[in-house]
Amino acid sequence: MVTAFNEGIGSHRPLILESAQDIMRNTFIRHDDSVDPTGAWPAANRALLVKVRNPRPFTPSHAYVFNGNAVAGNLDIGVYGFTARTQLELLISTGATAQAGISEMQMIALTAPVQLPAGDLVLALSLANTGGRTSKRNTLAALTYYERLIGLAQRESAHPLPASISSVTAPTSGINDPPIFGVMERLF
Repeated sequence: MVTAFNEGIGSHRPLILESAQDIMRNTFIRHDDSVDPTGAWPAANRALLVKVRNPRPFTPSHAYVFNGNAVAGNLDIGVYGFTARTQLELLISTGATAQAGISEMQMIALTAPVQLPAGDLVLALSLANTGGRTSKRNTLAALTYYERLIGLAQRESAHPLPASISSVTAPTSGINDPPIFGVMERLF
């Protein structure tokens, strides 16, 4: 599970929930900070879900994704909350948005911001096709053994992101290099 960063008592920095920033550090897996590879999305309409811990309630103003060396089609970034142990409810989403900006961070303003509660949440990213690429954290060890421990999952037929999710599966591909995406409280 990933914990939000840039947060501290009395901090004036914005709170950020991100998918890949600390995954490897939190699971004690070596990684190379100098390389962020780019890779095609593993399957059309697939959503990757990452469990995160939000330290305090906050209202994100933007979602973001680090695009790779090709962009195509639409993406959707969202945050789910737990309504039951295995039921997820979509709290906030960008909706289907054109992927734009080769090899750069794409910022998407959230038009209907919602306050996210403290506690466990799930970040989700889906792409409509396999032509779009995302920048990914380059890991030097496979994460397949750790995927459930750190809360990684996938959902098929999930673009745009559905209002609720009741079942997910362990990722079948793309897990060695999780995409970098998230939501932030405000721009720097």
